[in-house]
Amino acid sequence: MNAILVKIVLSIVLTTVSFLSNAQIFGNGPKIDSMREFDDGKFQFATRFDLAWYHVVKWRDPSDPHVARVADITGRARLYLPNDTRDKVPALVLIHHSGGLYFPDGRARPNFPEWADALTDAGIAVVLLDVYSPRQMNRTANQSRRYNWDAVFDAFQVRELLQTHRKIDPNKIGIGGMSMGGTAALFAFDERVAGAWSADGRPFAFNIAVYPTCGNQFHAWKPAKAPLLIMNGELDEYAGVGACYELETKLKGLNANVASITYKGAYHSWDEDYSPRPANDRSNRNCRWWMMDGGGWRSPSGELLDTDAKATAYYNSCSIADPALTMVGRNEEAFRKSKADVVEFIKRVTR
Repeated sequence: MNAILVKIVLSIVLTTVSFLSNAQIFGNGPKIDSMREFDDGKFQFATRFDLAWYHVVKWRDPSDPHVARVADITGRARLYLPNDTRDKVPALVLIHHSGGLYFPDGRARPNFPEWADALTDAGIAVVLLDVYSPRQMNRTANQSRRYNWDAVFDAFQVRELLQTHRKIDPNKIGIGGMSMGGTAALFAFDERVAGAWSADGRPFAFNIAVYPTCGNQFHAWKPAKAPLLIMNGELDEYAGVGACYELETKLKGLNANVASITYKGAYHSWDEDYSPRPANDRSNRNCRWWMMDGGGWRSPSGELLDTDAKATAYYNSCSIADPALTMVGRNEEAFRKSKADVVEFIKRVTR
């Protein structure tokens, strides 16, 4: 009985320590509108909630329900600076995947700080966004409000702050992310997005999409004149690697500055800290959604997906419930190599 009690108490203590650690790493910091007096660490900033492609291509009467439901909120992020900042350094605004920054038990996922460590060790600043917490979202809740567009808007707001930081080169700030965060980095690669949401109308200096979902894309791309790197797992049928190869071909046909790297033997989420296993989800390998110039989404057949019911019906028709196609998890060699490749890419494009 005493042994059981000890285990219970120890479990409570460890859980409490885990949540305190999360608060220390990703919790609230000062709300700022400039980084002129800011060094590094956690901070909060003004942003918006419930945005969509619709809000890039046109704003209509504020009484319109699409516009009226957009809310002003306070975002959260953390800035990591390299130790040596004698010269101004490049920076990457990094967006987490749809799993968020935490495991379901409250522990902070270690892969995002690992990315930050690799980049800061190489002299590159990193801002890690917390897209979910300010919006009271998580992996399983509010999934009708996919966070890609909110994440893109967050990133542009943070870039404006970074441009005021005395240790960061304002012309060398990029955007990157994993999975759905990588999809957000792809969305930011269209010049219409920068024109609508960037304070100066300019795109990010570079874009990095790490194992992104490439099936939900613009029907008619207008790629930014900036370098884009797409990083794929050879065996990633969870997000659907084929769609990323299609996207790369399409963008190159539009003379975009795009390159890709495929990691042999890697599944989706090759940077996570657990061994490969099936995700409790469906494969997107056959799914394609097109964002139309007027702001709507259509299926490849041309059907307008203008309600949650229609979108869900299409997803159920195209996605595949096969555990063999939803493998996710660590590939040590791919993670080691991808961190080095990101560093090399950023250094090359910001020379």
